[in-house]
Amino acid sequence: MPASMPDGACASGQGPEGGEPKERSRQASAAAALDEVIALVRAASGVDLGLYRRATIERRVASRLQKLGCADYRQYAERMREDRAEAARLVEHVTIKVSRFFRNAKVYARLEEEILPTLWRQAEGRGLRLWSAGCGRGEEPYSLAILLAEAGAAKGEGRGAPTILATDIDETALAFARRGLYPESAFEEMPTDRRERYFLARPGRHGQQYEVSPCLRERVSFFRHNLLEDLAQFGSGRFDLVLCRNVLIYFEAKAQERIFRYLADSLRPGAYLCLGEAEQPPASQRRCFEVIDHRSRLYRKTSSELGQEGRPA
Repeated sequence: MPASMPDGACASGQGPEGGEPKERSRQASAAAALDEVIALVRAASGVDLGLYRRATIERRVASRLQKLGCADYRQYAERMREDRAEAARLVEHVTIKVSRFFRNAKVYARLEEEILPTLWRQAEGRGLRLWSAGCGRGEEPYSLAILLAEAGAAKGEGRGAPTILATDIDETALAFARRGLYPESAFEEMPTDRRERYFLARPGRHGQQYEVSPCLRERVSFFRHNLLEDLAQFGSGRFDLVLCRNVLIYFEAKAQERIFRYLADSLRPGAYLCLGEAEQPPASQRRCFEVIDHRSRLYRKTSSELGQEGRPA
């Protein structure tokens, strides 16, 4: 934290006599200043940080204050007015997802052994459509591409057109994913033989790096997408499998429900949804999904009757 804390942002004790009203006043002033920061980000980038959990935003902004040497939220807001690129930096800092290939290997094993074979049978020759929502730097969609490549090879099928949509709100993360060049640490949960088969070793400034092979690149399409704003971009009932892992936890409850309704609407009947370890469907929508694997947070859509506010009709 900065040597001088954001005014009222982290204080929880009471001062001397009369300190409690002063503390409330400081907290109100800090909240108003943080709202000003949020408004500046919304105007500059279209991203509404007000829909994220307040504690998350406070932690991320405090980190930027420390890095820039700003004393409080108001000083940070002034810095943001002077440097328009700072809004994008804050969005990146808030939304950044640290991941690895085949992170949580049990989930991918379930996808490989049960979910994808079931989807191949249901598709009856039609191309599968998968969506990695909140894909970060691309480890998740490229992991899915490996599973599809191996499933297709086992069935004697060609590689075909890209079948995986990968989206994120962070352009910096998407640029990294499109470049497809990863450090060795990204492969901690991937078997070495898969890495050697699907990645090309490249010398890097900080050690060995690995570049995604063309057979994976052609399966994945990357797009910038805001889960809270671009609600009609990809249509209804389009996808066979949607992965949205460790995204919902960053949002307030109403925003979570809005996003979930959108994800649910994007799935075909009988399609599958995979969430993060600490996530689950909102109570108002659980009857529309069958639990396939609670520990892996895998669900199957059983109903398309979602009401306007995310409630089953």
